[in-house]
Amino acid sequence: MGWIKGEGEIEDSYKISKIAAHVPDLVVYSTLTNDIPYAENFHGVLLFADVSGFTNLTEKFSLSSKKGYGADELTRTLNSYIGEIVSHILDAGGDILNYAGISAGKLSKVIVGDEISQYFVVIGRAVDEVRLAEGLAVASTIILSPNAWELCERDNIAIDPIENERAVKVRYIKREPSFSVEKYQDSIGTSVEHDKVTRECVRRASRLMPNAELEKTLRKYIMKTVLQKIDDDQPLEYLSEMRPATIVFVNMQFKGGESDQEQCMTIHQAAIGIGQQIVKHHGRVNKVFMFDKGCTFLCLFGLPGDKREDESAHALQAAYGVHDLCQKEIRSLKTVSVGVTTGPVFCGVVGHPVRHEYTVIGRKVNLAARLMMHYPGVVSCDSETCYYSKLPAFYFNELPKKAMKGVKNPGVLYQFMANKQQITVGKAPMSVEREEGYPLLGREKEIEVYSSMLKGFLEARAAGHKNYNNVLIYEGPIGYGKSRLLAEVVYRTAKEGVRVISFELAKTDIKQSNYALQTLLAIVMSVQNCKSYAERERVLLSKILDPKMRQNLCLLNDILLVKFPVSKDVSLMD
Repeated sequence: MGWIKGEGEIEDSYKISKIAAHVPDLVVYSTLTNDIPYAENFHGVLLFADVSGFTNLTEKFSLSSKKGYGADELTRTLNSYIGEIVSHILDAGGDILNYAGISAGKLSKVIVGDEISQYFVVIGRAVDEVRLAEGLAVASTIILSPNAWELCERDNIAIDPIENERAVKVRYIKREPSFSVEKYQDSIGTSVEHDKVTRECVRRASRLMPNAELEKTLRKYIMKTVLQKIDDDQPLEYLSEMRPATIVFVNMQFKGGESDQEQCMTIHQAAIGIGQQIVKHHGRVNKVFMFDKGCTFLCLFGLPGDKREDESAHALQAAYGVHDLCQKEIRSLKTVSVGVTTGPVFCGVVGHPVRHEYTVIGRKVNLAARLMMHYPGVVSCDSETCYYSKLPAFYFNELPKKAMKGVKNPGVLYQFMANKQQITVGKAPMSVEREEGYPLLGREKEIEVYSSMLKGFLEARAAGHKNYNNVLIYEGPIGYGKSRLLAEVVYRTAKEGVRVISFELAKTDIKQSNYALQTLLAIVMSVQNCKSYAERERVLLSKILDPKMRQNLCLLNDILLVKFPVSKDVSLMD
């Protein structure tokens, strides 16, 4: 008896096929009843295809003003090229993981995460070897790792040895391999139902029958940004665009000697902690993969639905939180390194109609990855991230310049400290100063209100009134010009012979108790440039001469970080 599908079932089948297209067969056909995390051993071959030039192509399309050179055309160009590669891999019985030499041997599929988001990672000797093989490859070459060469039918492959290496370079294959792709493809996915799988079908998972339990599981591996489009039955092409975003790469280097199960538990712990930090700051974890004997997380800020004015600041705070978490709570890690960059990138779904993924491509993506590897053990960022974060300058230390592969003129690079190395007193300078020859334009109303208030203050002072108080607040979004407006106010007020106390606060200053009061008092008492508590005490004593007031100076101990002895009167206070 044949299966007669109703209209709703056709839609469900189509939907689960679209979801499965974002996930490899390793996940689609995995056991749904296993507890998370778990590691599962299998034998396989890894193909690492390194195709260069996509970043330059992205830059070309983004900078060109020619008609038809937008994100849509870039998507078509990428998918036309990558789709052909993916098609050959699927036809040969392969599948796409997260990897972009060749290697073979024992592997472990690791599934980690929680009830909301899950990730898969492939670990094992073959993963390490494929990275080493990739390092030996040059354009138009195929490198076999030592283990892959051991497992090959050697009399069928012509190779060239590589000096001082066990890996070999492939020249050509003498005859067609006897491996039956059709037989292999028929053996996978037998535990779930498919609809009309023919020889023309390049991937069985594209013909999945409706399966609520499987769909619920697969959804956990896909970003919310993509799921929203699938649920709304919108073409995924709508996700393809050039947009400003902040990229965060996190790399965890293991101490070495861990078993697959131990690595599995470490990655699981990290995935949950990193995921929570990233989502808390309105970001998304895009990919998790093994890289250079470590595990790397690619996280994105500023995607559709997650855009924030202060996303660079959120990304830096999340990066520091991730770095701090991994260092303090995951003991099996040797080094944790984070690279953060901000700028225009291509975001979109790239690949083949039946196997693709949401990814980001661009110069800033490459730079973030390079920062992660060249500045180990710290949170590093580019100058754009520093600037757009609007965080105080003393949260950043300039990093020494290093030569980085594929990166030209990266600009000034910084280490992000997140919390000041030591608590500072009165250090909150204005980020914008008034520039001579650059008049403030379009702010006549705001200046008029300010001028009226200043006039009232000067008249009250001239009349001997000491209790003239007023407040003026300028409110507006990022880029509105508030800092430049305040710089003009500071200049005009000082020009009238009025002492101006100006300082700038950042969102992160919320974490330091009484920070605004402390900064104000420090500037009023001229102790903001003192380098020690003893120096601050000397300045305060030189300004406060009244004996009774001196007895109460201990009240400033916590605020101005001084150590005056507690007087009897103060000790009796509640």
